[in-house]
Amino acid sequence: EFDDLAELERQCCKVRKLMNESLPVMVCCSFSEDELVASQSQIPNAGLGLFYRPNSSGREIPPGTTLCYYYGHIHNLHS
Repeated sequence: EFDDLAELERQCCKVRKLMNESLPVMVCCSFSEDELVASQSQIPNAGLGLFYRPNSSGREIPPGTTLCYYYGHIHNLHS
């Protein structure tokens, strides 16, 4: 038996679109993209993380602030 991978992908995109439409509008302090850096996480086996590295402005983002939403797939050790 074969899975219909094309149909599974269509359904995933449909669900992701619906989910994204229901997310609240982000109101965040202003920062530039060059202040967001993807680099190795210090969490064991976590891979890459998204980190805020302020430029010369020295601004700080308050704890608990949502910087972005992750729109990708969540993988486990079996996927």
